[in-house]
Amino acid sequence: MPVARDYLFAYRISLKRLLFSQRSVLVKPSLLIGFERQFYNTYRYPRKGMLPLCALCGKHLNGNGGEMHEALITRGEVMGTDLMTAIMVRENCVILHPLCHRKAHTSENRIKCAEYLLQWELKEVIDAWIERISAGYTLPTEVNDAKRFVELAFASAV
Repeated sequence: MPVARDYLFAYRISLKRLLFSQRSVLVKPSLLIGFERQFYNTYRYPRKGMLPLCALCGKHLNGNGGEMHEALITRGEVMGTDLMTAIMVRENCVILHPLCHRKAHTSENRIKCAEYLLQWELKEVIDAWIERISAGYTLPTEVNDAKRFVELAFASAV
């Protein structure tokens, strides 16, 4: 079991770095003062002048890093199954401030996370990922909730 846990940890770290680099926006230089040496040297923010945004509050993730959150189908919902790596994908994961992460599990905030996901991923891609999850596993409530969150987020974006 330690090998599987180590693999999962490494997989999460690589996905988090990918999300940090691909879901970043250009910021004013004044926001970067003091953070360049701390973050750019750790490969967290590989593009100078760019910082990711928190999926819930919409503010830049600068001094406190950020935490990855599985938004549509969470780790708690798949605990004990072999779905752990299947939910750690771009279509399901967002980056949040640590304080925002504590609030992310409500239905309202899961819809906000879905809205954020729809800014970065195509709805069709997210829907296809949900269908792949539902085809191979018995998680009817979780899959229906994920579909509902995406539909509500899409409806509010249109």
